[in-house]
Amino acid sequence: MITIKKLDVIMTLVLTSTIINAAPETVRSVFLDFDNYEWSAFLKSVKANPPKPSASIAPGDKLDVVLEGSRTMKINPVVVENSPSAFRWKGTLGFDTIFSGTHSYEFNPTEDGKTKSGERFHAIH
Repeated sequence: MITIKKLDVIMTLVLTSTIINAAPETVRSVFLDFDNYEWSAFLKSVKANPPKPSASIAPGDKLDVVLEGSRTMKINPVVVENSPSAFRWKGTLGFDTIFSGTHSYEFNPTEDGKTKSGERFHAIH
């Protein structure tokens, strides 16, 4: 029998926010144009698996995602939201207890017709 006396957990939270000079619908449309990703240095590729139009991706659908940082990483997250105000997925590496994270992109209108867009990533590992 193995007894674990202490479990160390690390939580990572990354938040970004920017104002984009376009309506939320336009920003969301560019974000969901997965076949033409050119705007992200980190997010290299997103594809629905099985393939379908990105606007019709629904909670529970799986994605094939390629991330590029210090090394290239492929993940297969599950979509948890695809609404006019947000696109979110949850991914894991190994089991949820090893690494589990939610990536969220938000498209919020400002009073002057622009978009306050933000990215939120949190992970437990």
